[in-house]
Amino acid sequence: MGNNGAYQKNNSLMQSVIQSELLGRHFWISPEGDFASCPTFENGTPDSDNIDYLDNWEGDDLTIEEFREIISIYQSLVYQKEHCKEGGWDLPVWAYQNNVPV
Repeated sequence: MGNNGAYQKNNSLMQSVIQSELLGRHFWISPEGDFASCPTFENGTPDSDNIDYLDNWEGDDLTIEEFREIISIYQSLVYQKEHCKEGGWDLPVWAYQNNVPV
């Protein structure tokens, strides 16, 4: 994240989802508080058939830049929840598809 603009809020999605170009994924926090993600297709849309949770990323080798990106995204999402969206996460429909709890 930082000064290089490696992540962005995807304007075609709700405010509570952040797309990371560095990681090639979309990120959000579920209503239950779980930090979730899914891969991003080359056209910038989320691959909602492959939702996973960051607490399952055990053993993944992240660079320090990738780790900082994830922390910054999480901080931004928490800030949005606490200061920008009154009453809920306002997640896009695809985040609820396939009976995957987000």
